Amino acid sequence: MLVADGLEIPGNLGTLMRTMDAVAADCLVLTNRRTRASHPKVFRGSHGMSLSVPTVDFDEVTEAIDWLAVHDFTVYLADTASAVDYREADYGGRVAIVVSSERYGISRPWYERGYGAVCIPMLGRSDSLNVSISASILLYEARAAQGR
Repeated sequence: MLVADGLEIPGNLGTLMRTMDAVAADCLVLTNRRTRASHPKVFRGSHGMSLSVPTVDFDEVTEAIDWLAVHDFTVYLADTASAVDYREADYGGRVAIVVSSERYGISRPWYERGYGAVCIPMLGRSDSLNVSISASILLYEARAAQGR
């Protein structure tokens, strides 16, 4: 499961949906939505997968947090400041990965719950990757770990 918190660029949302289809992810959760899933650039970026990826949109972040808790999800926040390398996380069971836009970052309520955070090591001068690239890496790692 992927949670997209505060994404604002339609092409990024579309690319996330395409990646979710590629890894057979179960559902996309949207919080703090700043672009609509029906935007033409979402459709183009997703190569049509926006029509088939199950999506749940929550008005409030706390509603999404409660929903994930009720359904027994382990939640990881994608955070460049995290000390836990994404390859070391436990992706067993139901896992939800929270990503966000670089502009806004992950909303405070996610951090207030004390969820674990994972990072993708940055070996060059850049301090982060595009949200679509980061989510792709994390989703593929989670899928691979579940197959081990």
